[in-house]
Order: sequence, then C-alpha cells, then structure tokens
Amino acid sequence: MPKLLLLVAVAVHLSVYTRAAQVTSGDLKSLNAISNEKVDRIALHTPYGRIVVKLLSDNAPRAAAAVRQHAISKGCKDCNFYRAEARPSQEKHQPKEGPPYALLQGSMNLREIPGSEGDIEVKAGHVAFIPNTSDFFIALGDHPEWGKAHTVFGVIEDWVSTDLIAIQPYHEHKHEEYGTVMRMMDDPVSFSVSTDVYSF
Repeated sequence: MPKLLLLVAVAVHLSVYTRAAQVTSGDLKSLNAISNEKVDRIALHTPYGRIVVKLLSDNAPRAAAAVRQHAISKGCKDCNFYRAEARPSQEKHQPKEGPPYALLQGSMNLREIPGSEGDIEVKAGHVAFIPNTSDFFIALGDHPEWGKAHTVFGVIEDWVSTDLIAIQPYHEHKHEEYGTVMRMMDDPVSFSVSTDVYSF
C-alpha cells in the first residue's frame, strides 16, 4: 500500500476510534445512572447472616434512592442494630401494642436525612425511617397505632437473620422524654450494606 494511502487509513481509523471513545465516556454516567435505578434490592450483612430488603420506590422514592446509593457506594461506617423489641406474647393480659414493641431498630448513618414521604401504615416486615433521622427499624409486627407517621422505604424478604438478632441479650432503658421503656441491646450488632443480595 502506498505510504499516502496508509497514512490516510490510519488517520480515519484514529478518528473513528476517538469518536467512539468520546461517546463511550460521555454516556458512561448515564448508563451507570440507568443501571443504578434498576437496583431494587439491597442487603444488610450482619454476623447472623444477610437481611435482604426490597426497596419500595413507589411509596418513598427519595428515601429508597438514598438507601440505594448508600448500598452502591458500600457505605455504612459504624452502622448497627442497637434496639431489639420482641413480638408481644399472645397472652390476654399482654398489651397488643407492647411493650415489647415488635421492632428491630438501628442506624444507617446516611449522609443526608431523607424527608418524610409515603402513605402506608407500618406492617410486619416493613423497613422504615424514624422521622427526621437516619435511624430506622424493621417491624416485627403490624403497627396500626402509628398510623402513617413513618417513611416506609422497604420490606424484608426473609426473617431468619432478623429473628436471630431480635433475641440477643438486652437491658431496659427508659426514654428521657417520653418515658417509654425500651429494650437496648447489650452488644449492638454491626452491619454493612451493599447491592450484593446473594453472598452472606
């Protein structure tokens, strides 16, 4: 091939490659954003196994998005469960609403606190934020007495790990403002959060 034609061919090839590279780098953030939006499950990885949470984006889009991003970035430094309230017994003298209060409470340490949103009552298995905090709870039972005061952003898909954590040793602590007697865990259970819902 004559030298001039060879140089022209190389120039055309480099031009096409450069344009392709520009398109790829330009679209990368968009492709990642689309991929991230498709993440509808996250996992809390604890010493007692993983807790898979299906995100309820239709009910709480901002909260679900914040948790999703937290999982994608594998955040959750110092995240833990610190309060374990068993399900109330079925004995007639036992108040249905508690104590104990049928929940597993912890902190997710989000960078930004999600605002209140959603329009559903807390049911067994729901995962919800406590208003104006990044603390959250997993409901071990239905809570119609709370109305729609909490932002429900997810629902757990299995109970094994949750139930194991809920029976760990605790001590009672009286809330300074409301007087509620709470069951605080003797040893908080740490967890990490990710989008890997298959590994333990």
